[in-house]
Amino acid sequence: METARVYKIKIRENILRQVIFTDRNIFIGIVIIVTAIVWKGLDVFPTDFKVFLSIAVSGIAILIFTIKIDRQSIIKIFPRFLLFWKRYKKTRY
Repeated sequence: METARVYKIKIRENILRQVIFTDRNIFIGIVIIVTAIVWKGLDVFPTDFKVFLSIAVSGIAILIFTIKIDRQSIIKIFPRFLLFWKRYKKTRY
């Protein structure tokens, strides 16, 4: 007999974030949208090329979503990196 999973919902967090907009669902949505764009945008190319490109884009998305630096996802680090790079920094001599 298999035990039932109990999902604990935190009252202080938004329920949409906990149930619908999880990282897995966001990833799957991005892959589906990109695959649809590839299939619609490349109508003139053969089907095997579109399948290869869809699989390649999905693999790259998996790599980007799973690579972590200091236990932080690249998706969370990249916007902070851009803000840090963009800000003016004083030079000390």
